[in-house]
Amino acid sequence: MVNKDIYQKPKTICKTLTDEEAYLMNLSDLDFIAIQKKEIEDELKKHDYEIRTSNYDDINALWSFTEARYVKLEGNELSAYDYYRFIKFGTGLILHKKEEICACVFEIAYDKPQRTSYPLRLVLDESIKGNNVGLLMVLYLSLIAKKRGSEINRSVISFDNHISLYVQVNKQGWVLNGVNPNIKGLTNYFEACLPLSKTGLMQNKIDMQKLVDFIKTHVRGQDYLLIECNNLEAVQDCFQKNYLITALIREGIIDNKNYFFAMPAEELGYDLVS
Repeated sequence: MVNKDIYQKPKTICKTLTDEEAYLMNLSDLDFIAIQKKEIEDELKKHDYEIRTSNYDDINALWSFTEARYVKLEGNELSAYDYYRFIKFGTGLILHKKEEICACVFEIAYDKPQRTSYPLRLVLDESIKGNNVGLLMVLYLSLIAKKRGSEINRSVISFDNHISLYVQVNKQGWVLNGVNPNIKGLTNYFEACLPLSKTGLMQNKIDMQKLVDFIKTHVRGQDYLLIECNNLEAVQDCFQKNYLITALIREGIIDNKNYFFAMPAEELGYDLVS
């Protein structure tokens, strides 16, 4: 079976690998995973954080931590059974400082389509937001899933959560490949994916200067689309035309608006046909 969600963003809009990253690309998957995980652990330790997988004894503390930081509608979606299920059949990660939980994220695995790893419920304490902790935790979770045998991350991201969209699409390398408008309890959510190959994890991160240069030298409406981030109808239309959202451009770079940058799916080697 062809994995229709495997893609690679063009090198013309992505960051060039450093010498260290190029070295990692030539390692075995197991060595790649081990080194990347160690680098994340060391980076977090610089700020006195420790990361670990969760267990059943953590369920009550995780429930309390999450419920206090999610809005009531979303917090009530989770039960003790859900935490048990995430930990038993997937992975729960906890970030703590001096035994106090500062962040958590969960993942559950599916055999199909294409051995999916589904990360969800990244919850950060207000005191650690804005310092890439969330990015590091999701990447750590992806590495655990890759080692287990998952081939791709899939998730949903709120249409209006521009901070999360920017981090996952630009900094980690996800693409947005669909939108589900007005599902009860979810409002408007993007469908998103990220291949868990070394190439997927390392070579899909956006270089904003390269992206701006690409826009200047290519044809809007043909080679790419720029869509205002609040224009749901235009976003739906772009997916209908077989474009994928590959970057988010913040206000001040082109003008005073936030934009989604989309490219034809075929330019990423992506097959939108199920």
